[in-house]
Amino acid sequence: MKIRSINSFEKNKMMEVTSDPLNGLLFINKPKSLSSSDALYPIKKLLRQIGQKKTKIGHFGTLDPFADGLLIIALGHCTRLADYVHEYCPKTYIAKGLFGTQTDTGDLTGQSYKECNLADISARSIVEKKYLGKYSQRPPFFSATKHQGKPLYEWAREGIEIVKDPVERMIYQFEINKLDENEIIFSASVSSGTYIRVLMEDIAYDFKSCGHLVELTRTKIGNAEKDQATELALFKELQSYAELSQKLIEPEVVLPFLKVELDSERECEAFRHGQTIETIFSCEQPVWVYHEGKRLGLAKIREGKLQVLINMMAQL
Repeated sequence: MKIRSINSFEKNKMMEVTSDPLNGLLFINKPKSLSSSDALYPIKKLLRQIGQKKTKIGHFGTLDPFADGLLIIALGHCTRLADYVHEYCPKTYIAKGLFGTQTDTGDLTGQSYKECNLADISARSIVEKKYLGKYSQRPPFFSATKHQGKPLYEWAREGIEIVKDPVERMIYQFEINKLDENEIIFSASVSSGTYIRVLMEDIAYDFKSCGHLVELTRTKIGNAEKDQATELALFKELQSYAELSQKLIEPEVVLPFLKVELDSERECEAFRHGQTIETIFSCEQPVWVYHEGKRLGLAKIREGKLQVLINMMAQL
């Protein structure tokens, strides 16, 4: 068994065109006024047209309809990578908020229910230092967080506000780009599950005001950048398997874990059947497993044993 860095994967590397079932990632620039689920529709339609209607499809991280920016869509086995993207890939945003009015949704789509003073911007340096590191926030009433199996936004639309316990998140980077008593523009890199709408409300409170978001753009997910994304409208022009294949990105671009190469067919078969494989290597993060240049899946190495996490050879 050999192990090496994943540096051999270029950031914009495309998958080779074959007749195999589609497995890979698409970087989409989601437009405003479209839900993340609706953004999947042109891709689903194309999959049906090219005879791939059974291909699994999903996305890594919901963007609200009023927001735009990077949305990663996964096909095939790559849909099973969601938990790892959420754990290892911070999400970066640029946001614009207005002071003086709070809405029930935390953004411009909601109803105003609170008026307050404009911002006291003298607290700028304190705020910039406060929003770095561990950060605790409650999920907003209008969110996909579930209570008794039903999203909070469904409860809220019925007039029932469910207060959930605060959840600890991480803010890796925070910068105020523009600030006056009326509005703020800031950028933040945060852990998965962080609501920027709630972050804006908390920031406004620290400026002795209240506020809501009016613009939100996601610029990065881990190593993936909005500048690499394809406009969603362009997928309506694709007509073939080959054209869609050329848009697919290797999952290693988003999850640049170390790469393990299995030396023998015996080890390959052991991985295929979910069996552990003895190894002298050690690694805290998951590793990509390959054999003869073909990706087999994702594994973890603990106490001298390589254990299967995701078998990408199995039939979906």
